[in-house]
Amino acid sequence: MQLEKMTAMQILGYELKTGAPHIYELDKHMQILEKHILNQERFKKLNTLKQEAGHGIRKRT
Repeated sequence: MQLEKMTAMQILGYELKTGAPHIYELDKHMQILEKHILNQERFKKLNTLKQEAGHGIRKRT
């Protein structure tokens, strides 16, 4: 709610898809640079990449 500066009424109307991770990229002031909502196919691909890399999410270059 605070991250996206949503009111309580906006939160009540917000529909979260079950199992769809929300990924935020933030700047040094904790402002949202990008937001991604992964669907199941993208989530599976991300997990595969993490396993292949042997560590956390790849950093953007």
